[in-house]
Amino acid sequence: MSKNYEVKTNAFISSLVNTNIILNDINLFNIPAGAEAIGQRTMDNVCGIVIPVYGKAIFTVNEQSYPLESGTILHAGPSMKLNKYVEHHQPWSFYLIHYKVDGKEQMRQILHNSLFKLEVGLTKSKELLVLADELIQLSKDERLLTQLQIKVTMLKLFETLFTFSSTAELVDEQSIISEITVYIRRNLDQDLSISTLSNWCDIDQRKLHYLFQKYMGLCPKKYITAIRMRTAKEMLSHETIAISEIAHKVGYQDVYYFSRAFKKVTGFSPTMYRRRLEKSPFIMSESPF
Repeated sequence: MSKNYEVKTNAFISSLVNTNIILNDINLFNIPAGAEAIGQRTMDNVCGIVIPVYGKAIFTVNEQSYPLESGTILHAGPSMKLNKYVEHHQPWSFYLIHYKVDGKEQMRQILHNSLFKLEVGLTKSKELLVLADELIQLSKDERLLTQLQIKVTMLKLFETLFTFSSTAELVDEQSIISEITVYIRRNLDQDLSISTLSNWCDIDQRKLHYLFQKYMGLCPKKYITAIRMRTAKEMLSHETIAISEIAHKVGYQDVYYFSRAFKKVTGFSPTMYRRRLEKSPFIMSESPF
């Protein structure tokens, strides 16, 4: 197991032990296939846990992308930058748990700053779904004894999260992919060829392609194009930025080529997409996370 991973896990668990974890809310969401929400943030003053039920989505939190499906869990702190994209072939269903942390500031900050994805496997995922359903049922009852049961169930949920073995094997590879995706987002206007990325991270091109397929579900080229288009969408919401400037900032020197590429992905030219945003600024309803 990675030493760095052990340290972070121990700090997180220690913070759970030494603070009071309070359920803020829990909901089951069903989002249509192909839906997206951009330029959002996670909720203020609470931490969040996403437990997928079915479907696939990519949550990009603080510029790090996390593909999510059944068997994976995402934890994020408050007020983190968030974009969400649901794959087109199937709706996306997930439980979202928000919890407050009451305790010493140092311990609170550890939990508030904790952003990670866990590979818990399908068996553990089923256990977590049962606990999530229990929390929903308990949250409808305001009796004092029920509040105690909620606390116990929350702690059981966290215990289940960390009693697994598969994540340790994936930590190093996930760290590599996280670093590369951050590099891509910060250098969209630069040459992002496979050879450039391979040299930057000192990984064989075939290995790089394999890691992207494994963790992102896309080859590097398609991932880069997707990020460029998503960034362009965000920038198109700002009327003061010229389309030619947007094209250059996301790596297209030829604005006409950018327009064709954008329309191929979205079905709209950049100009039409901007007009669409003016009429309906929220492509998907406001994020509950």
